[in-house]
Amino acid sequence: MFYVNPFLSVKRELPDFTWLRSWAHHHFAGFSGAKKDPMKPWYFWFLAPLLWPLSLLYGALFLLDRWRKRRTWYKKTDIFVISIGNITTGGTGKTPFTLWLSHYLLTAHKIRAAVLMRGYRSPIENQQTIIDVAKDGSWYLSQKALFPGDEAAIYLHRQIPLLLGIGRKRWRNADALARQGIRFQILDDGRQHHRMYRDLDIIIMDTMHPDGGGLLPWGTRREPLYLLRHCDAIILSKWNQADERQKVHAINFLQNNAPQIAVLRALHSHALPTPLDPTYTGLQNRDWCNEPVVAVCALARPESFLSTLNEELKVRVLARYTFPDHHHYTEKDIVSILHKNTYPILITEKDAVKISRLPLSKEELSRIWVLPLRWEFMDGDQERFISILNEALRKKAIHD
Repeated sequence: MFYVNPFLSVKRELPDFTWLRSWAHHHFAGFSGAKKDPMKPWYFWFLAPLLWPLSLLYGALFLLDRWRKRRTWYKKTDIFVISIGNITTGGTGKTPFTLWLSHYLLTAHKIRAAVLMRGYRSPIENQQTIIDVAKDGSWYLSQKALFPGDEAAIYLHRQIPLLLGIGRKRWRNADALARQGIRFQILDDGRQHHRMYRDLDIIIMDTMHPDGGGLLPWGTRREPLYLLRHCDAIILSKWNQADERQKVHAINFLQNNAPQIAVLRALHSHALPTPLDPTYTGLQNRDWCNEPVVAVCALARPESFLSTLNEELKVRVLARYTFPDHHHYTEKDIVSILHKNTYPILITEKDAVKISRLPLSKEELSRIWVLPLRWEFMDGDQERFISILNEALRKKAIHD
């Protein structure tokens, strides 16, 4: 079982506030005007005097929490934990990468991994639930009171043969899974989950928004920049959607803040849209090029989905409806969109698992299509990642 050891192969440390000077330089150097950051709304600058001290307070509390929880890390010597996370709020591609990684472990190493996740805003977030996807996935998808959350539902929908541990206290599910003999565990969105030890720490960053523009609530970054040096690899996602200026900025940003860390690149590709209705018998492999469509999504950064539709699928988006991240769709939401538009509706997998549970007619379902995303590394970066993974496994002395 898990044990608490404050001397786990890492030095006990006091909270480190050396980030304060770089924080102040980053923020105060850019105060000359809103033109330097067009992503921020006009009213942001009226709130700046309040947001600056709040951002400073957030950073101090974050470091204090990290220091406190790292003193009581939970570690088990016979399991291998891979943390996948990001340093900003919003989507960077953690779920597509976790799906790719779990599939790689299964096909290349015959390893049935477990994914530990919080189950954000789900009815079972405050419980400790373990789901066998292949065995119980369909049942959980049909249960309103036990719906496991947006990200977990994607795993259940794809029927990947792995285990899901859902609950805030992820170390408890890790302990229960270890007692079942599950030695490979993936900590989803685990970067700021300081309670659990990890053998491999992977950060995924959006190439177009690598730094988050400052700490919360000034920007969208969750942690001080100097902590970037405390990871094993950084993956720049959505590389294919960034322009050359954004790519150069992202690389320079990492060279300045994490010069010793391996940097990999990945792109978001897609399969052909599939009908939301599983009983649909019409033409499925249709030619979508220049097809007029309506885009619907509830994402932190909907522009990535819209970019995929316009630049890769080559459709003509005539209307778009964006909702807040983790939005709980209602029948009224979808029926209203269907009545206002006669063109096919394109949605993401994250939206599909919720919309498919609504009491829609077959005619309404037949007009909704799902765009599955795929994770792909650029050039030889997949081999580089596999090398990093194998080296971590060798150090842990756990083999398939």
